[in-house]
Amino acid sequence: MAVYFNLPQTKDFERYWSSTSDPEILNIYRWVKIHTAFNEELPTESAIANQWYDDHSDDKLYAFEFVNMEAYDKGMFTYWVSDYGRWSRPAESQRQALDDAGVFFEGAWAWLENLAINGNTPAVLADDPKQGHIEISASNIYVHYSFKNQLDTLTSYTLQVQRSTGRFTETYEPFKVSPIEDSGTCMVFKE
Repeated sequence: MAVYFNLPQTKDFERYWSSTSDPEILNIYRWVKIHTAFNEELPTESAIANQWYDDHSDDKLYAFEFVNMEAYDKGMFTYWVSDYGRWSRPAESQRQALDDAGVFFEGAWAWLENLAINGNTPAVLADDPKQGHIEISASNIYVHYSFKNQLDTLTSYTLQVQRSTGRFTETYEPFKVSPIEDSGTCMVFKE
């Protein structure tokens, strides 16, 4: 597995959109962000999609990007998943850095999954387990999604990586079968 991402630069948080008040441009921007985050899976006019956008609409605090995970078998690329979401602005560039958490990423599908876990019924109905659900914090990387297996049922896959040590745990949970877990240490490549 390979998880790759680029930390946004300070300039990524200072975009044209945050300085305009033209409602037409703002509506186009809203539509593009929601459509990019949820593809065709969640209508851009839905209450959940609009709640996601409203929760992340401050361009001074958030920058939107993709985080991707690729899977390889014996060195050959097999598939990939991604999640489009928000990077929080790095703490040192915010006004009250001492009160701020470190930079983090929360993908749109991960946000939706967390909303569902907290009992939001529309989020439960809107969540698509086949989409990549990705979160990155200062200490961990979390990837979760489901795929159709050879028995034509869904298998849930979770990858958790401790960033400081590179230790990982990956879990496969086939339908009505005990989970299969593997762990080890990641190799880290930096450009």
